[in-house]
Amino acid sequence: GDMVTGTIHPQLVETADLPVTEQVIAGAEIFAQFIGELAGAFPKIEVDCIFGNHGDIRNWGTKTYKRRYVNWDYLLYSYMKARLERTKHVAVNDHKSFFITREIAGYLFLAMHGDDIRTWMNYPYYGIDRRIKELMEILSSRGEIIDYALLGHFHGAAILDKVKGEKIVNG
Repeated sequence: GDMVTGTIHPQLVETADLPVTEQVIAGAEIFAQFIGELAGAFPKIEVDCIFGNHGDIRNWGTKTYKRRYVNWDYLLYSYMKARLERTKHVAVNDHKSFFITREIAGYLFLAMHGDDIRTWMNYPYYGIDRRIKELMEILSSRGEIIDYALLGHFHGAAILDKVKGEKIVNG
């Protein structure tokens, strides 16, 4: 997520190097080229795309939860997917959900952007812990036992250890 600076804050519109429409096109081209080059070195590449809050297409200050994928990031991913559709061994999954699960090397990962997580005194630990527990409970009822949780959004890297698995925040 947050593949574009977006239009969620007026200052981002004014200070961005490119307008958001050009960010979408340039970003999709750069990522498609990068993934295309990797395709020559790996037998299979699967890219899971999750939208962030900066790509949100909305009025400033009004967060919506219905159809959150109506987002500049989703458009970037869709364009990138189209650019890579003829590249062998590459699959681009442009998800409409705010989270996904993916099995990698026998471990089940929960991946999400994390912008729906509340912070307490500008510290997201308790909110991350609470939100991941909620999702893990829901997913475990379907037989999906999460080993690792991956998040972005908080503009700072962290690894939050647990007895089983970790919460990994990519800054």
